[in-house]
Amino acid sequence: MPLTAPGIRVIRGQDWSGGDIDGGEGGVGTIVERIKPSASTSLDRTIVIVRWDSTGQQSQCVTGHMNSFALRVIDNALIGIRHEGKKCKFCNDDDNVVAGILWACSTCNGVSLCTAHYMGDKHDLSHPFLRFDTPTSPALMLLPRKGSRKQPIKGVFPGAKVQRSADWMWQEQDGGIGKPGKVLEVQDWDKTSVRSVANVSWTATGITNVYRIGHKGKVDVHCLQPASGGNYYFDHLPVPGKQLHVGVSMPKNPVALNTKPNDFRIGERVRIGKFTNQQLESMQEQHGGFNPKMLEVLNLVGEVHRLTSNGDVRVQYPGDPATSYRWTVNPAALISVDFKVGDHVTFLAEKEFV
Repeated sequence: MPLTAPGIRVIRGQDWSGGDIDGGEGGVGTIVERIKPSASTSLDRTIVIVRWDSTGQQSQCVTGHMNSFALRVIDNALIGIRHEGKKCKFCNDDDNVVAGILWACSTCNGVSLCTAHYMGDKHDLSHPFLRFDTPTSPALMLLPRKGSRKQPIKGVFPGAKVQRSADWMWQEQDGGIGKPGKVLEVQDWDKTSVRSVANVSWTATGITNVYRIGHKGKVDVHCLQPASGGNYYFDHLPVPGKQLHVGVSMPKNPVALNTKPNDFRIGERVRIGKFTNQQLESMQEQHGGFNPKMLEVLNLVGEVHRLTSNGDVRVQYPGDPATSYRWTVNPAALISVDFKVGDHVTFLAEKEFV
């Protein structure tokens, strides 16, 4: 299922232009409808309708039109995304199958995390991770969490004060329009709709029941007072409507990558690791982009020219004019070749390459 399917939970993204209809920075909402382009419109990609937790209002959000992307995905487990055979290292559930986005360490074999534990800073923060949005989607190599932008989110989470919303169909369980209730827990409807309902206790009636916050794309409650949903690495979240490149799959033995990219120094000699062209293209998304001419320097050693403000590395390769051989590279794709006595090193995990 695409990342624009009804039921998916989202926050505002890099091209947001909706003011504070979402309740402000970090406000969570639910995709409730997808508007497909037609021959009579100029839209080249889908627009989605989002209902926002904090305000109960809905808004249209672009997901690719004119190369604009208004949203980031917080959770897609609500629409049945499950990674069978993949277990989170830190979950203790009986059914410990990762639901929603899968985060796999590219340095340590067999270390997979669910979203809650990835965002909760489990495992080594200096290790780059691969992100799998669905079991069949390509992998996207991410910067390590250490040093990455982190922000709080808010909405219908435990402790939130809520009232009935647009899809309410539960008669007077709440005591009437505008009557408050408290969210006790966010729960699964079943294994195919995870984290899709809120367990709410109503002040006026004392009734406790579960209500939809994404199950089948419906929203029964919204906030009178939102609660914290924790902190999220904004730049690590998927972008609805942005296509990742097909053909990149999780390696059985991931290449040992540079695990401390912020430690690169000006003048250091580096090269790009052993990746396929498609893997490199995927890794370069949001890290300077990919240009086919970069393939000309794959086997060359360059020097770190400068470090960008967002942590990427500008690498100068030999060639004239120099500016035509200078590329911005995702630090997770680079390996230092400046070895010195006393350095700790390890073999790459790719047996055939070694």
